[in-house]
Amino acid sequence: MGFRITTITVLFALGYIALGFNMWNIQVRKGDLYSARAASQHELAGVLTPKRGSIYFTDKDESRVPVAINKEYPTVYAVPSEIIDPISAAEILSTISDRSEEELVIALSKESDPFEPIAKRPTEEQIKFLENQNLEGVYTDHSWTRFYPLERIASHIIGFSSVADDPIGSGRYGLELREDDTLRG
Repeated sequence: MGFRITTITVLFALGYIALGFNMWNIQVRKGDLYSARAASQHELAGVLTPKRGSIYFTDKDESRVPVAINKEYPTVYAVPSEIIDPISAAEILSTISDRSEEELVIALSKESDPFEPIAKRPTEEQIKFLENQNLEGVYTDHSWTRFYPLERIASHIIGFSSVADDPIGSGRYGLELREDDTLRG
């Protein structure tokens, strides 16, 4: 009877040792690989990046009035390593950017820079102008930004949010800060 118990105990111990080694192998040796895979799957799915919630007021007729919503705006950016002639590109881009030609030449000459923002919230005319120029390495995209339709009305109560550290945005003041956990989704 002692032989059977010893055999079973040894088999269970070997099984636990094998499981422990497998867990160590997955978490320590291949941890970076699995972490990178998970991050790329989450990024591609886009499921884990919610949009920031909206804030509404209710008027006397029980209608909802939006006071803080998400709005999609166009953005223009450049990939300096893809730009062949930074000087001529800077000359064209300075017409839609807040930056001078000299600043843009310096920014577009950085070959190691993978992303250089050019203009936030350009007009439709500016986007059409850029499309007609057919510049290599200059792209337009859309990004979500917080929009306050009532502008300054009740702004001291609503507060504001910032996307500086967080793509979803985080409340910095007022209701945006107080209800941040709920608004983040």
